[in-house]
Amino acid sequence: MADVTFSIPGMYADHHVSAVVDALNEVEGISKIVASSSRRKLTITFDSNRVSADNIEAAVANAGYPVQRVEGAIREEDLNSRSGDSSQERGSE
Repeated sequence: MADVTFSIPGMYADHHVSAVVDALNEVEGISKIVASSSRRKLTITFDSNRVSADNIEAAVANAGYPVQRVEGAIREEDLNSRSGDSSQERGSE
């Protein structure tokens, strides 16, 4: 498994998070999505044998959100303490 974090400046409200998560739910190989509208960041855990970070980035961009990969990761415990943050665990596919 691998992790990638993205900055998504346009993801500043809950409905933006929902749109991004809905788009990512269509991508095979993603096991966890942690999205923060307050920080405008998204961290994805994925199976690099099934999907690439480039594919994930393209899915977010195709949903209409400019996206940029960032260094470092968001700590989930930080996200859970803020409003407008979402974490979604996906079952194995």
